[in-house]
Amino acid sequence: MSIVSVKIKGSNYNLSCGDGEEEQLLELAKKFDSRLTELSKAMPRASDSMLFVMAGILMEDKIRDLDNILKDKVKFGDTDGDSLNKSAEIMAEYIENLAEKLDKMYT
Repeated sequence: MSIVSVKIKGSNYNLSCGDGEEEQLLELAKKFDSRLTELSKAMPRASDSMLFVMAGILMEDKIRDLDNILKDKVKFGDTDGDSLNKSAEIMAEYIENLAEKLDKMYT
């Protein structure tokens, strides 16, 4: 395990990740920070907590949309169901790991 220091909304957070995942974590943190910056422009009076909640809800919405697209592709036979199921499993596992990391950060 590695510890990576990321900066989000001006605060530093030390997050753990698997060996070799450091660059990916830094990139994800940078994207998340950018998302929060955009949200703060749209919601200038929102607290950081509210921005984090809104970002999480927006991500859940995007995940739901992607999940629906995958289900439609399988339903209409647009692609191989086995490979889509495997992709969905990998995506779900990644999201669960990310959620656990965020939970550890805030509990």
